[in-house]
This record gives sequence, structure tokens and C-alpha cells, in this order.
Amino acid sequence: MSKIPANIEELRRLKKLKKAEQKLKSTQGQQKHTQQVEPKVLRREFVDVPTKLEPESHKRSRKICVMTFNVLAQLLIKRELFSDKENVIKWKPRRKMIIDEIRLYSPDILALQELDNYDTFYQQELIQMGYNVEYCHHPTKKHGCAIAFKEHVFKMVDYETIDYGTDHLSLPSYGTGNIAQLIALQYKNDPIGFIVGNTHLYWRPIAGYERARQSIIYSNTLLEFYDRISNDSSNVNKDRKWIPFLFGDFNTTPDEPAHAILLNRQLTEEQYKELQESYSAIPEDIDKTKLDSIDVLLEKYRPMAWKSMYNSSHGALSLADEGLNGEPKYTNYAPVYKGCLDYLFYDMASDIIIQSILSLPKEESLQPSLPNKNFGSDHLCLTAMIEF
Repeated sequence: MSKIPANIEELRRLKKLKKAEQKLKSTQGQQKHTQQVEPKVLRREFVDVPTKLEPESHKRSRKICVMTFNVLAQLLIKRELFSDKENVIKWKPRRKMIIDEIRLYSPDILALQELDNYDTFYQQELIQMGYNVEYCHHPTKKHGCAIAFKEHVFKMVDYETIDYGTDHLSLPSYGTGNIAQLIALQYKNDPIGFIVGNTHLYWRPIAGYERARQSIIYSNTLLEFYDRISNDSSNVNKDRKWIPFLFGDFNTTPDEPAHAILLNRQLTEEQYKELQESYSAIPEDIDKTKLDSIDVLLEKYRPMAWKSMYNSSHGALSLADEGLNGEPKYTNYAPVYKGCLDYLFYDMASDIIIQSILSLPKEESLQPSLPNKNFGSDHLCLTAMIEF
């Protein structure tokens, strides 16, 4: 039973106290609402890549823009990790920011990862922006990958997908549900084309062996696809020059074995040891006698001179933005991890010029973590202008 005030003065005092508490709560709510800033994509500038070629020798008449972007699947957002971001992790404001960022830089070729809500949102939005889209997701997942390309610039010649869980090159050490896409795009009215790969590799830090395996399968299969397209003499492709690209979220830091493998570098002692530790950590229900040993797996890699478009050796990445092995300091700025995981790889032997790259934003615009009022995903899009 509640206690009844002893006199009328005590009753009045309690009423005044209750009104004061209500007024304070109302004021705090208004202040909180005022402090919430409407999310808006922070524009980043392109930075020219210095060229060592003579002025006349590097003049090119054609240019395209390419982008890779992990957009953060809405179904993967865990609210306990983003307790201070209620206004930026909701689907409606976040999806607008993602599309606004793509529209801002308008890439000719776009590689997307962690794409959910494709049928209900992204597909129509991308079509309205002038893209043709090829989307794929593993049956065990509700998000996937997509390659979009400007319809007025390219014509699709061929397309295929990779399921890392069933690929014949090497048996998997985990059931991951990760995939890759390969597409051949003919540059309209011109004897040139692009072989573009897009992938999202397995994420667990201990799974370095599996990431190395998936990286090898990805690169090897793209080169097989490239060979088939470029050697096809039965159609109009026989006289076309094809340029390969390897894009995506590799979930691989620049000091990991998979990164060194793709760049055709000798593994360091530490990297080889990391593969051994990863191999030892493979779940007991996997029959290791059927898996490739580390050395056998490495021998299966078809050497290729891949190089990151964002690598500091090009001269466009500032010292403040440079991280491990010359790669960006960060492409992912999530609450639980901050570092470089995403790449735009190209064939160093191809006759193209990286004309400019989209600059990395100042770190204070990312803090304390992404997504925030400036960016709709926990990953930054990587974007480059290419001359050919």
C-alpha cells in the first residue's frame, strides 16, 4: 500500500517534484533529437596517380571508373555493437546513403558484397541508375555479391560463378558458403574488353588456410575464364584485347599469406607459420587426410602479377593513409575491427594506367566506428579511374 502524505503541503511538494522531473525528461529528449544529425555521405576527392611515362606515351583516349564496395548486409547488423548508432543503422536511412554514395562516384563497373534486400530494393535502384546487374548468393546465405555495369558502356559476353565449397581444385577446410563472380564485359564499339572478378572470402581470423585456398581458386579460375574468352576464335572475341581485374572483400590483411600469394611473393617465415597454425585449427570433423597440405596447395597457384590499385607505390596514397605493405591503413572501420580487407587488383602486365584513386577520408570522420553520419557501411568503397 502506498504511503499517504501527512498534510497538504507535502502533497503539493510531491506534485511540484513530479512536474520538474517530467520537464527535465522532455528537455533532455529535445536536446537528444536536436543533436541527431541527418546522415549524409561525406564526399571524397580523387587523387591523381603520378606517372613515370613520357607525356606523349601515356595519353589514352578511353577512361572508366571501377569500384568495390561491401555495403554491410542489414541482416548482419547486431544492435549490441551499434548501441549508440540507432539513427544510422536503420534500414531506410542507411540504404539511402549506400545508393547516394554509388551515385556520387558513378562507377562504370561496380563490385558489391554483402548485398541483401536485392529483389526488394537494390535491383530496381541500380537499374534506374543505368546499370545491368548480375547477382548471386549461396543457398545457405541471405546476402550475396553483385557485379553492376553501365548498360550504355558495356555488353556482357559471358558470366559464371564460383562456389568455393564445391570447387574441384582443392577440398574445403570449412563449409563457408562463400562465392565469387566472373564476368566478361565488351567495351561497346571498341576492340577491348574486361574480365572482372568479384568475391567475398571467408572471414574468421583463424581460417588463414581456407582464405589462401579460396584466393588461389579465385585467381586461377578467373585466369581460366580469361583464357577461354580471349582464345575463343569462333566469334567476335577473337580480335578483342581482354584486361583482367580481381575485386572484392578478401577479408585478408596485407600481411596475411593470401595477400602475399596473390601478389606472387615468397611467404615469410611468419606467414608460413600462420598457415601451419591455421591448418592445425581446422575442425576435427574435417578429414585432413583428404585436404591438400600447405605445400601442395601453394603449388597449385598459377603465378600472376596482381597489384593493388591503391598500393602506395603508385604515389597517390598519403603517408597518413598508408598501412601494412603499402596498402591503405583501413578499408573497414567497424566496432570490432579496423584495417584493410578490400582490394582492387589489376594485372601489372596489362596496358592500362591508374589515373586516379578515390582518397581515403580523414580518420576523425570515421570515428568512433562505421556506419555513422558520414558513411552508410562499415567498409569504405574503393574507387579508381583507369585509362586504356
